[in-house]
Amino acid sequence: AILDADPPSWPGDGSAASLRLLRLAHRCLEKQPQARLQSARDLTLFLSDEGSEASSMPGAQRGRGIPITVLAAVIVVGALLVLFGWSRFAGRGAGPAGAVPIVFEIPPPEGDQWAGGLHPAISEDGQKIAYTVVHEGVTQLYVRTLSEASARILPGTTGARSPFFSPDGQQLGFFADKQLKRISLDEEQPHAICPAPSAAGGVWGDDAFIVLGAFDGGLSRVAANGGKAETLTFLDKTRRETGHKFPRLVPGGRAVLFTAQSSRSFFSMAVLAGGSREHVVLAEQAEAPQYFEEHILYRNEDGELAVAPFNPSTLRLSGPGVVQPVRPSRGAQIGDSGLSVARNGTLVYLRDEPIVKSLHIVSREGKGQPIPVPQRDYDFPTVSPDGKRFAISVGLGYKSDVWVGDESGHLIPFTTEHQSCCPVWSPDGQRIALASERAGFMNVHTQPVGGSGATEQLTFTSEVSPAAWLRDGRLLVTQETNESIEFRLVTPGDRGLPPSLFPTAFGVLGGRVSSDERWVAYTSPASGQVEVYVTSLRAPGLPVAVSTGGGRSPVWSKSGNQLFFRRAAGDVVSVVVGPQGLGLETLREVGLRDFEQYDTFPDGRFLAVKRESNRQRTRPLVVVVNWAATVIKK
Repeated sequence: AILDADPPSWPGDGSAASLRLLRLAHRCLEKQPQARLQSARDLTLFLSDEGSEASSMPGAQRGRGIPITVLAAVIVVGALLVLFGWSRFAGRGAGPAGAVPIVFEIPPPEGDQWAGGLHPAISEDGQKIAYTVVHEGVTQLYVRTLSEASARILPGTTGARSPFFSPDGQQLGFFADKQLKRISLDEEQPHAICPAPSAAGGVWGDDAFIVLGAFDGGLSRVAANGGKAETLTFLDKTRRETGHKFPRLVPGGRAVLFTAQSSRSFFSMAVLAGGSREHVVLAEQAEAPQYFEEHILYRNEDGELAVAPFNPSTLRLSGPGVVQPVRPSRGAQIGDSGLSVARNGTLVYLRDEPIVKSLHIVSREGKGQPIPVPQRDYDFPTVSPDGKRFAISVGLGYKSDVWVGDESGHLIPFTTEHQSCCPVWSPDGQRIALASERAGFMNVHTQPVGGSGATEQLTFTSEVSPAAWLRDGRLLVTQETNESIEFRLVTPGDRGLPPSLFPTAFGVLGGRVSSDERWVAYTSPASGQVEVYVTSLRAPGLPVAVSTGGGRSPVWSKSGNQLFFRRAAGDVVSVVVGPQGLGLETLREVGLRDFEQYDTFPDGRFLAVKRESNRQRTRPLVVVVNWAATVIKK
């Protein structure tokens, strides 16, 4: 308050003593440090001087025996208390208006790293923080009380994600083993509340109920002590909504705020009034809303934190959002934010950090040669059939572009609208198929590599991506629905999608076709963990598990039926698939352990992507005490 505002005008009673006391009070409140009293000792000396001067004033000796210094001290302390009361309540915030922010950081435990897509949780009183850490290879839930020097692991929380506190801060809700669970901070084991196979965030209300989000449905509500979840919201089919995610409550049970997702990168923030079943969209291209003191915090389309005024009576925004210097990470999943704010105005967040990767040519033995291109966020590398060029996604997630390059480091953009990814080459290398939202929803488009020829939209539904381009002109595509990812063979010119070849489990991408176009390899968690499977493309039947104990990232060689995949331990191995899909050869390790993604050249080398920094998993959490008092002005 000293730095932000002037104290209220107070004329006193007009006497000389009153004026001196006012002067003393203001000396305690000077904005410039060199003009302000610095300590209680300074105040004592100043009072002594004032007392000596006051004792010589006419009428000073006619008091009732109370020393003028004592009287002055009492009045000055009273004046300061009045001014402190003004500064405490004038701002109506959760903490003292104009309070100086206190910023500190919480690193992950030594030798550990944050779980992927961290979303820290903070208790309503701002005193406790919960987060997920990969400890000895296993994700576990930690809780840290800010008055203590270290955090502790909560037992029985293996695989935990997306934690949230109970209103009293004594319990935590979280998701693990496809269930919603709760654990008391002083108990040894968690308790299951209800099944949650597609949960996307939760919030614990004052009414002892928990509201759950879903990747493939609406919000639901369940008693914190357990029971059957009841539906709260339904997807708006006119907006092609696919999920209502990451709910947050407006205090008093008046409403629920949440992210409504309609495609991979199209979000809106919505509100559901208490007792209603119909939600209202508050703003497009906004996600992860949180309520605080008649304001909403959210991530805008550029990933920035914005704060907009919100009327809790009408449940509508009452002004535009203002971008803040804080830039949180995406959070646990797309549509989320790595940020939480307590009712007392304390903020905890994980800073957004650019993902830095490099491109390499790698031999079977693991000897790598970097390609001289700038370090960027590279994904989905794919080599042309003749091995002379490659295509790759550049950018954040699905807000990316496809670029085309070669081994010499010549890399140019192939798309420029920041809505395309997942390139696949045509068999003759003249066109590239890609997934793009340029028409509003994720569909497959093809366009010529040389710049001549028409760009064609191949599918006209939603959430469709290319997987492989066959020699007969058809494309194997994947369509993500609310329940599964389905593989289809699409013929250019047909506007409808044919029946699915076979389903895989929801949430798993895959679908790579062998060079002889006999087999398709994909990943599925059907066994309880993600494994690599092979099945016939021409006559899909019972799939054969290629990996055991975990597998991902299947890639075929450009000739022959050699299949590469990454095991759970991190090493990349190869197998040769026999004529019947059986009789797999002994696994042979190739030198790609240090590379995230890869594709094959015809000569047996690999185009590989390497992450250059692990800061995404090791950068500290940032805690800002009194954050809201400096941002929200009323």
